[in-house]
Amino acid sequence: MVISVVMIVLIMLLYAVIKAFQFTFITSATLFDCWTIPWVMVLTYFFIGSRYSIWQYFGVAICILGLALALLSDAGLGGEVCSRFSDHSRRFG
Repeated sequence: MVISVVMIVLIMLLYAVIKAFQFTFITSATLFDCWTIPWVMVLTYFFIGSRYSIWQYFGVAICILGLALALLSDAGLGGEVCSRFSDHSRRFG
């Protein structure tokens, strides 16, 4: 019974996330995706005591590097070509 309730709540949350991406900018969606893996690693380290290898930390560093590149391209520091592709007039959906 409890598992079925958790599954229904999970499906509703995933539906809400997908609907939210339809009304956001592509840069915001990229930032959400870049932060998912590092936060999951931090939270599982503190709450359930997971330990990770050096390669997993290397993967998180790549995610954070992607986040920094997304922020730089959104700020317009990437030049004319990059700022044109991060135009805020285009949305998902």
